[in-house]
Amino acid sequence: MLLSNIEEIKGYYSRLNVNSDFESFSSFIADATIKYIQPLIGQESVDEMETWYDGWDGTTTDPVDLVNSKLLAHIQRALVYYTMLDAAPVMALDLGDNGLTEKTTDGTTPVRPFIYNNLIEYLSQSADTFAENLLFYLESNAADYPFWDESESRQNQRKLFLDSGKRLVEFIPMTEPRRFYLGMVPSINKIETLVIQEMIGPALFDELKTQMAAGTLTIENELLVSKIRPVVAYHSMVDCLPNMTVSVGASGIKVLNASDVQRTRTVDDTQHGIVTQYRGNATTYEGLLRKFLNDNYSDYPLFEVPVLPTDPGAAFTIPDNTFKKSFRF
Repeated sequence: MLLSNIEEIKGYYSRLNVNSDFESFSSFIADATIKYIQPLIGQESVDEMETWYDGWDGTTTDPVDLVNSKLLAHIQRALVYYTMLDAAPVMALDLGDNGLTEKTTDGTTPVRPFIYNNLIEYLSQSADTFAENLLFYLESNAADYPFWDESESRQNQRKLFLDSGKRLVEFIPMTEPRRFYLGMVPSINKIETLVIQEMIGPALFDELKTQMAAGTLTIENELLVSKIRPVVAYHSMVDCLPNMTVSVGASGIKVLNASDVQRTRTVDDTQHGIVTQYRGNATTYEGLLRKFLNDNYSDYPLFEVPVLPTDPGAAFTIPDNTFKKSFRF
């Protein structure tokens, strides 16, 4: 585990009771690592950090130790708050041979519901913020952590037209775009195959993918990719939002964490409205992409120029109703 004693926990959550025992939290730490940290940074990174942490003597004189200790601090801060979030609802309960009972202690007062709810809200928001900061730190210092930057998941993301949360927030307001992006990746893959590849053709699609993976996009292809990205962004949002639990605030959309309490705070009506809005945006940008390709087909010899209005890649046209007895839309 990436936490080994109660002092480390108290270092990030100082309000922990002085009599708290590390063993009381150890199972929650293990669970929080699997539920929250692994999806953030990947199994390879967790394994690498746990191996290093098990052999670390606590000093930072070695260059590797210095670099890894900085990452460890970001991981531990998020992990502590996710651990508290998972532990808080059940720490006052005993499950044993006599069934489920509630622990009581003389001289203490049961927590009032609104205080408990405020604590859960605080833990949840703090944990998600620190998780986003962890991803931001890794992106900003990727060269120091090749086990993360060169992992299979990161390599696959680089091949996507929408390759990061930083890219996503260029089109859609997000409170924590990096966390949200990780949940979008399956939808991005789907939209690239079903929409983009169909529209621009397999040959041009493969050329763009190859150049993106190698970092060798030509000027023309870089321009084309810039036209493709908003189509992928909005179509992917339409595809993924019905399957994600989110909240909507002044700063944009925020994906909720896996806490059962958090999952009760769904904003269905607002979410449906956003899906409708993004579906319209997707259609608009798709039309702009089709027009761009049809107007500049000479720059893209691999693009199969559509002949019929029903051909893939054909630009949308408004029916001519002049002198017609009825109207087509």
